[in-house]
Amino acid sequence: MSWVFIPITFEIFDRRPNIANEPNRQVYEVEVRAGMSAKRTIFLRSYNATGTYTERVQIPYGPGYYSLTVLLRTTHGIVYEDTFHLGFNVDYMGGLWLIVCLPLVLAAIPILMFRRKPNWEDDDYGNGSNYGSRSGILGRAPP
Repeated sequence: MSWVFIPITFEIFDRRPNIANEPNRQVYEVEVRAGMSAKRTIFLRSYNATGTYTERVQIPYGPGYYSLTVLLRTTHGIVYEDTFHLGFNVDYMGGLWLIVCLPLVLAAIPILMFRRKPNWEDDDYGNGSNYGSRSGILGRAPP
């Protein structure tokens, strides 16, 4: 199975009053889900400081369209949530085959079905009526 790693950049900021004096309250849990279900958590990490972070997240479910949800929880129970959509296709060779070969196959089918077949009824030598007889080219016996 092919997995894809994508970078996700997020910023943690905390403007609560007097938070700088409480270092034990500066714990931020960040969770990334593929969809809304907690069963599809693909990233989970705790941070102890505010700032901008870029994390490399693995999507193990294969090619498709996903809505990734980023949740941030503070020690006070405040939850921030953002959702963005992502679509990718790793198996592009299957689609490329359809784009290149399918028109050629579809164009060849009518050519092979409606090709001109030889008509043997017009030829004298092929139908067997005069074959083996002693008649000449004009239809009579040679002198």
